[in-house]
Amino acid sequence: KKSSDAMLSLVANAFGVDAQRMKVASNDQEALHWCDGKNTGGGRALSDIDTNQRKLQLWHHQGCLALIEAEERRSNVHFHTVIFARTDVVVYVAVKPICMYNLKTPRRFKDWLFMAPIDVARQSFSASGQDCSQRALDKQAPGSNYTEDRSLPIMIMEAKGTEQPCRAFASVGAMRSDPKPEQLCNAMVFENKFAKAEAEPSKGVLGSSRGEGDVQLDRVPSSFAQTDPEHVAPKRGEDSPSVTKMLCSGFKAPEVALCVHGTARSFAHLVVYRSQKEHLIDAFAPSATVFVHITRKDARGDPNFQYSAVFEEFSDSELRTAAQYMGARVNHIRILEGPNAALPQCPHYAENYEKRKTATGHVESMAHLYSLAGQLSHREGCMELIRGEETAISRKFNVVIMVRADITVYFPFKPFCMYGVGKPRRVRDWFYLAPRDSADFLFSGPYRRFYDCQQELRIGGNVDEYINPFIQDVTEDGNLPIMITRLDLPRFPNNMCDRFRNPGALDFDPNPQGQLCGPMTYQNPFNKPTKALPDLEVSGIPLASRMVCSKFQTPKIAVCLYGDAEVWGNTLVHRSQKRNFIDALGADISMFLHAIGPSGASAAGELEALTGQNLLKATHLLGIEKRHARISSDPNEYVHWCMDKGGAAARTVWHHEGCMQLVSDEEHRSQFSYDVVILARADLVVYEPFKPFCMYDLKRPRRLSDWLFLAPKQDALRSFHTSSEDCHAKATQADSGTTSGLEYIEDRSLPVMPVGTIGEQASSSARSCESFSNIGALHFDPKPEELCTSMTTANEFGKFL
Repeated sequence: KKSSDAMLSLVANAFGVDAQRMKVASNDQEALHWCDGKNTGGGRALSDIDTNQRKLQLWHHQGCLALIEAEERRSNVHFHTVIFARTDVVVYVAVKPICMYNLKTPRRFKDWLFMAPIDVARQSFSASGQDCSQRALDKQAPGSNYTEDRSLPIMIMEAKGTEQPCRAFASVGAMRSDPKPEQLCNAMVFENKFAKAEAEPSKGVLGSSRGEGDVQLDRVPSSFAQTDPEHVAPKRGEDSPSVTKMLCSGFKAPEVALCVHGTARSFAHLVVYRSQKEHLIDAFAPSATVFVHITRKDARGDPNFQYSAVFEEFSDSELRTAAQYMGARVNHIRILEGPNAALPQCPHYAENYEKRKTATGHVESMAHLYSLAGQLSHREGCMELIRGEETAISRKFNVVIMVRADITVYFPFKPFCMYGVGKPRRVRDWFYLAPRDSADFLFSGPYRRFYDCQQELRIGGNVDEYINPFIQDVTEDGNLPIMITRLDLPRFPNNMCDRFRNPGALDFDPNPQGQLCGPMTYQNPFNKPTKALPDLEVSGIPLASRMVCSKFQTPKIAVCLYGDAEVWGNTLVHRSQKRNFIDALGADISMFLHAIGPSGASAAGELEALTGQNLLKATHLLGIEKRHARISSDPNEYVHWCMDKGGAAARTVWHHEGCMQLVSDEEHRSQFSYDVVILARADLVVYEPFKPFCMYDLKRPRRLSDWLFLAPKQDALRSFHTSSEDCHAKATQADSGTTSGLEYIEDRSLPVMPVGTIGEQASSSARSCESFSNIGALHFDPKPEELCTSMTTANEFGKFL
């Protein structure tokens, strides 16, 4: 079966292969034509003596080597070892760790896998593109340079049709009583229930490619070349493009360069680099090009004993793992040894240096001078990496972000279109966001001033004073979720919590400085490297939204979506609900659905009623199980239930009661109780991420209009559990701010807006947009009225399936 572009895209993304390292031909003819008449290796030409399979093998091998050599030129790196493996190889046992192989000795397993030093590979696989002969195949044969290694645990799917296909299957180290290879082979490979193609992914609407480099890509799958990777590997059930790009599709997306810089310190800690990836890059601009310029060893810029503690040293490998998780390519990572940057050798700075060697004050010390040198050098190093990439792609970025390596991003940024990126902003010296045409002045200007011997750092002057002439017009943005993250140990300064914010908080929500800052950053259980958290091997690494709240008790929340199932099929609706609501809250959430199904659906009241309506995808994405859903095929069922009372209010009361019944049934089945219940209209677009759950007081009921209600479970029962006989009275109260005597505080910061049922969007959007907010916006950021319809009802992704 021919693979679709979308399936190739999905697999390539899972392996982290970008368009520059991929070549896909539409069929075999290119390889066969390539081989015809090419016999520079001597001996008989394969076109005369061998099968098409041999020609394809040579074409693939030489093509792979060409891609590898192009990557070496592009990235200025040198590979030591090359492995070529057929795409249909099943690896039925984990290969041993790298140190258990002598990688200097070439080995192979049949013609399924070759492993060799790069120099031997060049001799064997001839990237000249001119050798298609028997001699070329002889260079790869056992007994030439390559030793046959039957211990490699691989089997190709194509072998199923051959005689005795399992002959090559091995169970190395097996005892006499262990299963025999022939017992294992079919079960593990050919008859394995997963040995089939996955369902074809939806291609979606895709972003723009960043260029194809210097490798000729005859036909890169369109969905692959233009993929907007929301994550290093796409989340299960989510397709490109990212939710951020969907929400901002009515605005021109900036090309963003983001550079993580400075002394590494806590950068390799999970809560730090994971929150930077998920809460900054993925939330703000998933297509950002990521650069890393850091120093491995730590040093303090303050000689005072009470602040003299330093971080342990992380290995180069640990730091690269974090950098690559964030999406930085090999040639975009610079890891310096440190701890200090070199000082400029300027004759008129010499007296200043000498005085600092014996000084005892903080800003008079050599340590503070080295702090300045490090900050300036790292930002200039970032700019050099950025300029190098701009030269390579022949265009400039639009926006530059500089973020210190030891920063936790404690709740998600808003999508890029909700910020005025044409003007610079910052959080202290921890974070800068600036238009590209300002970046050279902001980040390279202070460096040149210092290293070109224009001005020294005066004795008694601090770093802020030195760089202030360059940043005095940069607006301080106190609402950005940026917090420096040190260790909760003696002699580590953790006195910065006055900068911690909880934008949009109600009066009773947790206090950012006293209740949230420490637990979400320096006291956080995930403020450690992975190696210090062995339990993660079993439990897995949680989302950043769960991670930042891990010091708090995780609530069990029942979320019930209600309304028109067909409207819920709106792509923007259910995708934004998953990423910006369910994932962003980070709680232990069970999803429920109480809906009126599309016309013609069965009356079964289950998810099968949605079959054929393309809505099952939404239920799978949000994890709604069959027992958690009720879909009515009768659009007037609520009228009969509410004693013949019709109208929107009666329909809402019926949905609320249906949701509470689903929740109660699950509690009875599972013998546990939910802490919180959220009832939300099914047609809500969540236009920016919710904050993590610990930043809300979930013990107090809140609402936004009649679109979303959040309450403790017992309060929700009192408010929404209704009998048919009481429906009339409840319907009268449905649009009131009070429900069964309970006051639901209106929370205008909740980032949700309904798109309305089919045909009523235009009439309701103006009223709904009055509740649209851009919490924490600066004076030059877009106004809510400039964002609302473009991000919701008029959004190009807001189409009904």
